[in-house]
Amino acid sequence: MKAMMNPTYTSIIQHAKEGKATLVFVPTQKHAQLTSLDMVLYSNAHGRERSQFHQCTKEDLTPFIKNVKEYTLIHVLTRGIGYVYEVLNLI
Repeated sequence: MKAMMNPTYTSIIQHAKEGKATLVFVPTQKHAQLTSLDMVLYSNAHGRERSQFHQCTKEDLTPFIKNVKEYTLIHVLTRGIGYVYEVLNLI
C-alpha cells in the first residue's frame, strides 16, 4: 500500500484541480485510516498551507465535525479528506 501512495496522491491532485471529488478504495478499515493520514502528510510535505481538497470553508464543516467522535476522522476532515467503513460510529 505504501508504494501506491505517491501515484495515488498525484492522481488525486490532478483530478482535484477541477474541483472534483475522488474515491479511493482500500481493503480494510485500518487501510482507510492510514491512507487518509498519508494523504494529509503528502499534502503537508508539498507545502500546502490550506488543503487543496477543501470544497467548502471551515465554518461550513464545523457543525458536522462537532458530532464526530473518532479523532482520526476529525483530523482528516479538517483537511478536506474523509473516509467511511462499515462499522464507523459517527455519533
